[in-house]
Amino acid sequence: MAYNHRKAEIEWLNWKEKEEKQMRELGMDEDTIQRLHTYDWQQFKAERNFYEWQSFTDEDVEEIPETAARELKNIDDLLNSIENQKVFEGCMPVEVMAKRGEQTLVFGPLKPVGLVNPKTGKDDAYAVVQLRQDNKEGTLYNLVGFQTNLKWGEQKRVFSMIPGLENAEFVRYGVMHRNTYINSPTLLNKYYQMEKYPKVFFAGQITGVEGYVESASSGILAGYNMAAMLNGKDMFEPDSKTCIGALPLYISNSANTKFQPMNANFGIIDGLNERIRNKAERYNKIANRALDIMKDKLKGENDDE
Repeated sequence: MAYNHRKAEIEWLNWKEKEEKQMRELGMDEDTIQRLHTYDWQQFKAERNFYEWQSFTDEDVEEIPETAARELKNIDDLLNSIENQKVFEGCMPVEVMAKRGEQTLVFGPLKPVGLVNPKTGKDDAYAVVQLRQDNKEGTLYNLVGFQTNLKWGEQKRVFSMIPGLENAEFVRYGVMHRNTYINSPTLLNKYYQMEKYPKVFFAGQITGVEGYVESASSGILAGYNMAAMLNGKDMFEPDSKTCIGALPLYISNSANTKFQPMNANFGIIDGLNERIRNKAERYNKIANRALDIMKDKLKGENDDE
């Protein structure tokens, strides 16, 4: 479905009007409200430009076989048919995390590992809230890891219970973004290609690769493989000894029945045939092995041309 420019702008203006009303009720000064308005408007325009370039039309999917027409009429139908409201473990709201047990947050955003208690000089803190500076003046800070769907009034009430934040002024409240991904093990093969509709390729975080670099690597491979298909050439064979290969092998593994997005990490890459106790040395050897494999693959591609 084509991107609706006017509808998106109206929705943004309505959201912003409600947010600014709440800010005024909380006593925020007009100068700060206007500066936030300008910043958010620039962010909205950047996202709008992206969606306008990326929007689909029915013509984009006219090549889907007629046998699929009874099930799917367009890209929206395809995405809606595979949608599920599961929470991604890596971006879980704090309130959902807290429901899992009294100590859960201590092992999540409140984890105090590696921090010294200034009162005792020891690493004995029970829980720590990390504040990240948000402006150069040092007057704005955000709560790290506190993504939440709580209503604004509840956010102020609950987070003001944190020792040291009883009198904090909450300038902006948290809003969860929606990060949609498909159930790739049942839909995609190792080429980022749909099993059922081979002319459709997916790339980016929607496939279940988590992170900017990971999304870029999936786009490179998906684009390469689509070009190879259109030109009657072999697609790029992913190698589990490299991260760029291990990611598509992970997301397309049909044995993965409890699928969750995955970022680049040594856990999804094949280990070494030798035992190296030093972690840094071991990881360095795995990385160099991967680089050698990719150099050979690229050399082979150039030789074929």
